[in-house]
Amino acid sequence: MTIQNQPDVRRLEGIRFRWPSSNDDDLIVATDAAVTKASPQQIVLRELPSPFAIAESRGMDLPAKIRSDSVAAAALINQLAFEAESIIKSIAANGFDGVFYRLSGADPARLSPMQYGGLLFEHDWNLISAASTTGLVVVFADVGEDAYFDVIASLPCTVLAYDPVRSKISDAELRRSTSALLAPGTDQNGAVMFQIEADHLRGNA
Repeated sequence: MTIQNQPDVRRLEGIRFRWPSSNDDDLIVATDAAVTKASPQQIVLRELPSPFAIAESRGMDLPAKIRSDSVAAAALINQLAFEAESIIKSIAANGFDGVFYRLSGADPARLSPMQYGGLLFEHDWNLISAASTTGLVVVFADVGEDAYFDVIASLPCTVLAYDPVRSKISDAELRRSTSALLAPGTDQNGAVMFQIEADHLRGNA
């Protein structure tokens, strides 16, 4: 897949950024509808929560909903995906350089492989594919241990961000599965600090 209008990957090498962001970072993740850059070189991404992440942020117990009424749960997920699509449509017009897609739900603490694969994965794929037309796409796998990285790694993104301590997966394992730049992160006082790897490391175990 060709990602349109994205920053040259060489600009991304070695960049450190945090989530939630600080306004003076080289790359910031914004939750507001519009953005003002501190400098022309600054990369600003619009945070885009996945349908599962939206449900979590609203206190919805989506796993319980799926267990009790999968048809109603699927309809709710469709509605949440539609909300995410509306954010994508406004991104380019508001001066963002792309999307920070916060993916949640893809681990056994939340959903089974069948539940995630059957109800969420296609939505995540479609939203990320749509977001790729806006520029840079960073996917943050906001997941825990034994996450479904076999499918997460197949998502069409420029950068795959993750917490190796929380998810217990190594850079080497991921490099065998994805062509994206990796951005491992560590928790620092309530924020996750990521660093994007060098381009020449992509695909090398």
